[in-house]
Amino acid sequence: MEKTLKPLGMDIARWRVAVLLSLYGTLSISDIAEHAIGKLPTMTKIVYRMRDAGLVEVNASETDGRVTVVSLTDEGHDKVKMVLKTTEKKVFAKAFKGFTEPQIKKSTELLRRYFINMSAE
Repeated sequence: MEKTLKPLGMDIARWRVAVLLSLYGTLSISDIAEHAIGKLPTMTKIVYRMRDAGLVEVNASETDGRVTVVSLTDEGHDKVKMVLKTTEKKVFAKAFKGFTEPQIKKSTELLRRYFINMSAE
């Protein structure tokens, strides 16, 4: 995955943040760290690098000024679409080579359930 992301100007950490924001819309940096299973200081650095690259917007929460919320910019959304398209062709196709459609669906469902279980408190 790293080899596929690098030419696109992304790495695994930035990709995780971008995908989370694509799925959830707006998240606090704390929520990003929790979902990405990363340390808050590390996620903060990643988010601010992404802001400097024009991929995300960083603002104070409207309800709690102590909380920093993050959302994708239009450029960030475009980057996510481009990476998804590229990884689908290279990574997804390679990972699921020889699998039938029902096997892919079952694998995806199992991974989704695993993620939900691991996210539960």
